[in-house]
Amino acid sequence: DIPGIAARCDVLVIGVKPYLVGGVLAEALPSLKPETVVISIAAGVTLHDLRDAVQGHCHVVRVMPNTPALVGAGVFGIQEDPALPKDVFAMILDLFGLLGSTIVLPEKKFNAFMALVGCGPAYVFHFMDALAEAGVTMGFTRQEALELVTQLVLGSAKLAALPGSHPAILREQVCSPAGVTIAAVNHLDRTAVRGHLIDAVLAAYAKS
Repeated sequence: DIPGIAARCDVLVIGVKPYLVGGVLAEALPSLKPETVVISIAAGVTLHDLRDAVQGHCHVVRVMPNTPALVGAGVFGIQEDPALPKDVFAMILDLFGLLGSTIVLPEKKFNAFMALVGCGPAYVFHFMDALAEAGVTMGFTRQEALELVTQLVLGSAKLAALPGSHPAILREQVCSPAGVTIAAVNHLDRTAVRGHLIDAVLAAYAKS
């Protein structure tokens, strides 16, 4: 039960749907201790909302994860909070650092992080699925196509992560004059794929 869990925990991670956060914290409230740290990973629930919900009983932290945390490669946005003791904040950074990388953000950038990085894996998987479908169309089995596309994305991400790398330069390096790659990239540009990707992220931002 929620009060029992809250009573036994030093750190309580709230990972329910946003509309349930208030009810969960209301139920946990009698069991929250001054040294308890409540961490919310619920989208759209602000630090102000969390403070109101715990009524000053304990510390609260707002974190936005993404699903690559499941394989230790997550990116975690942690909202800047000058009111949080430095040792508690350091503990939060260390905790989520075990599952990937962390970035401390002011509140005004938190929803933008959510739209770009929190939602981001869905954009990448959508892109990968489309490439795999193209592979199947050209004669690869579905398993072959998925394995090829997965390795393609892994390798490309490693290149992009090299110091001094930039996606635009890396793209240009693949596009030989009058070659097959530039023909494909020109088609992407003519059909405004770049603009649609930008609009998709901005749609998520507007929704947040």
